[in-house]
Amino acid sequence: MKDAGLYRWPPHANLLYPFLETGDAAAPKLRRAARKIAPFRVRLASTGVFGGKRRGVLWLRPEVVDGAPNAWATLCSAWHELSSIT
Repeated sequence: MKDAGLYRWPPHANLLYPFLETGDAAAPKLRRAARKIAPFRVRLASTGVFGGKRRGVLWLRPEVVDGAPNAWATLCSAWHELSSIT
């Protein structure tokens, strides 16, 4: 599989999607929310592809092994715009 966007979007983890704000504006909110989350382990349990044959993008599905299964909801709580999806 070849992803032409590899250099524009190198391997990364999306903590929150859709993107609401970036950089300095988001950092304090994210930091405050992250302090509420105890460390936890994840396993990359399975893979998937999106974008079709011409732009196939491989992604890995994380699965919480132990720890904070509500970490995502805690991060979302920092943005009232995301409260309806948690």
